[in-house]
Amino acid sequence: MWRLSCPLVLPGIISHKPAALILHRRTFFIPPQLARLIAATAVIALKAFITAHRREVKRLNEQEILADSRRLRLKVMPPTEALQVLGMDTRLSVPLRSEDDRRLATGRFKHLFGIASKCDNAYLQGKVSAAYRLCVDADWDAGDSDDSSGANSK
Repeated sequence: MWRLSCPLVLPGIISHKPAALILHRRTFFIPPQLARLIAATAVIALKAFITAHRREVKRLNEQEILADSRRLRLKVMPPTEALQVLGMDTRLSVPLRSEDDRRLATGRFKHLFGIASKCDNAYLQGKVSAAYRLCVDADWDAGDSDDSSGANSK
């Protein structure tokens, strides 16, 4: 049994103070009102974090859906870009109604597509084809896949 006057011996620590001064025997007491206040505050904070988390998840989902729809919309070339690719006036309406504009667009398409084919540039071929499809003839290349497959089988 320890006496108050004997030194406390701990590994590496030698103390000449009584053990009662070092070892606290007093229990920690929180008044019930304070405990209720802490618990209520914790519940309110938890609800706020859960609400903020749900809002953030909803916002991120909406952004993802919006980004997906933008990606889908960008697969179709805008009319102004189609006119710019073919070197036409961007104020014209698409598809081109005037026969002169259609002839000019067809000539520019053949020239640009020839250059892209000669350089073996599939990206440029696709851009020029999409512009021509949008401005002049919507299904100019629809028959290409059927004709080429028939030519290869002969």
